[in-house]
Amino acid sequence: VRAAFAGNAEPNPPVWPESVKILSPATGYKSVDEIYAEMAPVDRGQFSTKRYALLFEASESMHEVDVRVGYYTSVYGLGRHPGKTKIRSVTCTNDTADPELGSLQNFWRSAENFQTGNHPTYALEGHRGMLWAVSQAAPLRRVIVDGNIYLWYFRMPPEGVTAADARYPVQGACWEYPKWVEQGHRDPFGDFASGGFMANVLASGFVSMGSQQQFFFRNCTSREYKQGAWSFVFVGCPGAPSSGAESGNPVYTSISETKVVAEKPFLVHEAGRWKLAVPAAKRSRSGADFSVEEEELRDFSGVFVAQPSTITSEVNRKLAEGKDVVFTPGIYQLTEAIHVVKSNQVLLGLGFATLVSPDDDRPCIVVHENAMGVRISGLMLEAAYKPLGEQLPKDLASPGPEALLQWGSPATVPS
Repeated sequence: VRAAFAGNAEPNPPVWPESVKILSPATGYKSVDEIYAEMAPVDRGQFSTKRYALLFEASESMHEVDVRVGYYTSVYGLGRHPGKTKIRSVTCTNDTADPELGSLQNFWRSAENFQTGNHPTYALEGHRGMLWAVSQAAPLRRVIVDGNIYLWYFRMPPEGVTAADARYPVQGACWEYPKWVEQGHRDPFGDFASGGFMANVLASGFVSMGSQQQFFFRNCTSREYKQGAWSFVFVGCPGAPSSGAESGNPVYTSISETKVVAEKPFLVHEAGRWKLAVPAAKRSRSGADFSVEEEELRDFSGVFVAQPSTITSEVNRKLAEGKDVVFTPGIYQLTEAIHVVKSNQVLLGLGFATLVSPDDDRPCIVVHENAMGVRISGLMLEAAYKPLGEQLPKDLASPGPEALLQWGSPATVPS
């Protein structure tokens, strides 16, 4: 439990920047496709300095929108339970030129805390499902899927459907059989995909791994896990394949329970108030668990909302007062290390907020040794750029910080 904070209460509701979109049927969803068009291209999106968070209001009615998630974009439901925010479909797909590139660069995106259904068109062997074809750094958390989940993409259209069908540019790249032959492939195959992370997810159907090379599942519940390519790890997932490495089959590592786990903090918006949910650590867990106790909710009067223009000393002043900090999407050029000095504080990034270390080689974040129960999540940490000129890295007088996140005694790290 966070101790009482000092200083003035923070505004609730907070002031959100343009990089945070609060979405509801009343606001409409035009920005969803606009952001995807900006952030999806492999040659531009993954090198963009933009960051976005799409926050969907909790509602009894469905958000009638098909959300495609591009680079540096995160999708969040705002209910205390994922079932409070229903989105028609949420997708990560492939628009790449070749299946051997496939999903291999589908990085830096995330989705969490909502309930969703099938992709509007994607199906394999007559089975539809949520399409989440990703590689690393693209977590799926705290989600209910009414149906199946596909962690890979197959660009051959279903029988009787042509690639010119107007739906398929929305679904992703699509090749009919003559295109495969033209490209030198006698037999169509699944787009390459390389790794991912899924936690606290409940699917009423199966999870299909297909051409996915490796994946880590933690506290997920589904009817079945269909075979993938190489290596898969399951922790606390009932019904997961047994550990083994039979010839011709993937390597499975399966552990029945998660010994200790503290789920990622998340935002809640209800009755006009914003809250920070900080789930307590639990032991010996198996399967998905969406429960949140009232004492695990923190009012935003004790949460400082930072923007990229916020000076670092202001962030440290708010932390010294005992407040939590939410970093809105963007790139933060730190002028000093961020110091977490009190127990149970939370640093939470939205939309892959990125902290760049100070120029003088201090870390991005220092957690002091007496600060217990600290949560840090949703942040990218990056070393400050140091031009080499004609020098080698080993010849630089100051090659960079020894650590970007220092967890330990402040006496052993620069202040």
